[in-house]
Amino acid sequence: MSLLVTAMANGAGRCDAASLNVTLLSWDWNSETVLIGNQMPGYCAVYTGHAYTDFSGTQPRYVGTPERGGYWVEANAYDRARAEYNARIAAEEAQRRLL
Repeated sequence: MSLLVTAMANGAGRCDAASLNVTLLSWDWNSETVLIGNQMPGYCAVYTGHAYTDFSGTQPRYVGTPERGGYWVEANAYDRARAEYNARIAAEEAQRRLL
């Protein structure tokens, strides 16, 4: 049970999409862009994967790739966010082909 308490102390409130988008934010000096990492921190994996927690189907999910403006969303918003992301990428590609 102490492992659960530790997992909760480290992960609770820090593993939702909004927190992950802030925590995993970094600056790429080469491309001069902001990136949001697509790997959930270890403390979130421990928290959401603990035997006494049930986050099945509710864990935040990553949309896209870091290099193309990817970001974390709540599980219930994933399909909509993925469609919007794919539409944005398609528009960027179409614009790039015109140049």
